[in-house]
Amino acid sequence: MRLLIALLAAVAAYALVTAVLDWRRPRPRRAARERTPRRSSLQQRLDQSDAGISASRYRLTVIASMFAVAFVIYAATGTASLAVPPAIAIGMTPRLFFQRRHAKVLAQRRGAWPEAIRDVLAHLSAGQTLHRSLCLLGQSGPIPLRATWQRYERNSGSLDVSTALDLARAELADPVSDRVIEAFVAAHEHGRDVIMSMLRSLADNVTRDLQLTEQLATGQTEIRSQAVIAVILPFVVLAFLVVANASYRSFYRTTGGWIVVTIGVGMAVGGWKLITLLGRMPVEERVLLGRRGVR
Repeated sequence: MRLLIALLAAVAAYALVTAVLDWRRPRPRRAARERTPRRSSLQQRLDQSDAGISASRYRLTVIASMFAVAFVIYAATGTASLAVPPAIAIGMTPRLFFQRRHAKVLAQRRGAWPEAIRDVLAHLSAGQTLHRSLCLLGQSGPIPLRATWQRYERNSGSLDVSTALDLARAELADPVSDRVIEAFVAAHEHGRDVIMSMLRSLADNVTRDLQLTEQLATGQTEIRSQAVIAVILPFVVLAFLVVANASYRSFYRTTGGWIVVTIGVGMAVGGWKLITLLGRMPVEERVLLGRRGVR
């Protein structure tokens, strides 16, 4: 039994280490996107989070980690029912991690837009064309947006400017970017003099929206921390009681113990979902989807 646990722990450790190394290793954009136009939704979410990990490796890491944790807890407590909640928690952790990472990437891009708009305005005031000003964003603009506008410069060399802007809109894929790029499209079609005042107003509006969103997120941080503690703490106490008391250990090995743990896990998951639903930040819907309706 100990040998089996050690082997499973080694497999899980290998999967975790290779996943982390694969994520941290710099890599070019996936060439397979052009050969396989339709990717799985999981792979799309991982790519949007800049995870740098394939969907298959992600699943392998999660499954190996869940089995390893379940066997380690079972070996420590001798109670199979107590091995289930930690295994479920470990299985959900990567998803929550990449969701937070995706949200962080989006927040960085949104937070960079006021500076990017002012950078474009500065280039326009210096006599540059709008197209050249957007290309310069890939060199001197905010770091979270540079890669997008470097690709815009390459795309505009083989496509027209409006199509290259639509591709940039589809890549960024958030409502703030939609509004800003729509203003760039209007500026390209109607002339820079008409749009200068609108860009200044847009920069101010985006700044105020970002400040309000940051204030709301800061106010919810403490509540979310308390919610995490409320979900985890009962199972930590239960594990301590089972390890320290033989009567608890014998009860949770029975069918009644399994029922109690199942009900507890269901209540914890339901409570977490309810807290997440009640504390969800209002999300602005994407309305401006470009000429081809790309998402």
